[in-house]
Amino acid sequence: MSEDVAVATPFRTATTVVVRYSFQAVCDGVLKTPMVEGWSQAHDRLDGLLAPSALG
Repeated sequence: MSEDVAVATPFRTATTVVVRYSFQAVCDGVLKTPMVEGWSQAHDRLDGLLAPSALG
């Protein structure tokens, strides 16, 4: 299984992540964890650090 996510908006960091799991049960288990929220928070902070106003 794989989950592909791509988001591109003005002044945002675009990232594509491909994660492959050998078993559907493992994929389902991972998706039930708060990992997605943590990943999103980390990238939101990165967006802030890379924003044109922060660089300039």
